[in-house]
Amino acid sequence: MSFVALIETQNPGELALIKSLLDGNGIEYYVQNEYLGGLYSIAVLPCVVMVDELDLGRAQTLLSLLKTEPKPKEGRLLECGERFFQDEKSDRQS
Repeated sequence: MSFVALIETQNPGELALIKSLLDGNGIEYYVQNEYLGGLYSIAVLPCVVMVDELDLGRAQTLLSLLKTEPKPKEGRLLECGERFFQDEKSDRQS
């Protein structure tokens, strides 16, 4: 197994989201420098998320989905219980 860099971040929230996304999709990974922030009051080195090179394309696709921000239709707020993501069939019915 050969691991390659997927993404670098110094944001702990972003790292948690990326790890959750990879875990949820069965992509094996490890994080370089993940615990160095605990040793120092500031993050000295960015965390580097490493994935198997065979999973790199799939992991990049998943991350690209995080960077797109779908907006509610017509600039309105969502109602309680309303789904943020809708499938094409329900879009055509509205």
